[in-house]
Amino acid sequence: MNMIAEGQYLARGMNAELAETQKGNPQVVVTFQLEGGEIRKWFGSFSETMLNDGRTVAEITLRSLRHAGWDGADLNDLSMIGGTTERPVKCFVSIKHEKDEKGQVRDKIAWVNGLGGNTKPLADDKKKTLAARLKGVVAKVNAEYKAPAQGGDDIPF
Repeated sequence: MNMIAEGQYLARGMNAELAETQKGNPQVVVTFQLEGGEIRKWFGSFSETMLNDGRTVAEITLRSLRHAGWDGADLNDLSMIGGTTERPVKCFVSIKHEKDEKGQVRDKIAWVNGLGGNTKPLADDKKKTLAARLKGVVAKVNAEYKAPAQGGDDIPF
């Protein structure tokens, strides 16, 4: 199996199942296909351990399942992970490198994230208002990227 570079990748869940760790703790295993065709599994814990931000590990896992297409109705039914052929559900997975129990560096899905907020195109009148409001900022940024004067730029082509 080829190592995948660390980063964010567009992916689609292929299937999911409830399972347990070697220690007997419940978990979910989701198989993802990344946009480049690579297949990787993500393991989500249902631990009630509280994180620094006030959420539990189980909450993070459930949110990740929602990002992957689970409807949230019944944890026993994960069949909607990845959506359908007609309506696929995609998400971002974050690939990290870490050493496994044998000390070998491998890639793993560290996080499953949504595609971003619900957005809609900006209406034409709002586009004009935004452009007018940012006109000075645009000029300031453009001044930093001022193109060299035509001719005499010492580039030999």
